[in-house]
Amino acid sequence: MVGSKLSNLDWLKKRCPIQPKKWHTEKVLRINEIENYRFYSRNSTKHYRGIINLADIKGIHYAYAYNDASDITWIDLLNNLKRFKDIRHSNMTYEELIEHAQSDYNESRTVSKFGSLYFTTTGQHRMALCKFLNLEKVTVQINEYTFNHEKYNTYKARKKFIKQLLDRSLISEELSESELMSFEHGINLNIRGVFIMFEDQVFDGIINLYDSLHTNKVLMTFESLIYGKPSPFNNDIRSKSDLPQFKYFLRKCKAEVLSDVLHAS
Repeated sequence: MVGSKLSNLDWLKKRCPIQPKKWHTEKVLRINEIENYRFYSRNSTKHYRGIINLADIKGIHYAYAYNDASDITWIDLLNNLKRFKDIRHSNMTYEELIEHAQSDYNESRTVSKFGSLYFTTTGQHRMALCKFLNLEKVTVQINEYTFNHEKYNTYKARKKFIKQLLDRSLISEELSESELMSFEHGINLNIRGVFIMFEDQVFDGIINLYDSLHTNKVLMTFESLIYGKPSPFNNDIRSKSDLPQFKYFLRKCKAEVLSDVLHAS
């Protein structure tokens, strides 16, 4: 049969007008490729039935099939759908294809929602058909994941703090993503050879204090007599009230940084 040699897309074109679209050759995304994916909470999911715009479906989540091992486009997905041969065998008309694509049968068409993006999880064949048949909207089962803004804002604040420390040569390397979020209320850092736990609320105070300090030897000697060496802050900066006794250590670090710069120039 000549039709069996056609790709699924070419077979479909013989039954309905399908004009080339930009999204046809776009990558079918995996859910872990969503920007800031890890900040979507799996413990606060809403489940409901609703109408979605098919243009907002950006990827699939389908066990170990299709795009698990390699990147694919939407045309690749259509041409490799495993059960599309059943549709071709039944030789559906355009009207029958529309009816089939919009039917739930024994398995609801389901999507996962992350922000404004949707990923199909069940009914891949029917959902792909809906997209290529140029249907604008479809009613589906939706599992909506909640974005954890508090955790995301904490992450951004820590990234900013790390960059500020790097810019001032107080630390020598960036932290990994896991290291950034390994502690609930702060981060553990090696500040020029001394390991210190900084709680999230002291970041701005640390930077402002460092930037305002002078490296006058008289001041350093005076503070060393008061605070001792390297300092008595017990390597744990929890609140702004801990900053004054951290002053000597920071002043010493600043003097070391300036000395390094002078020797390097």
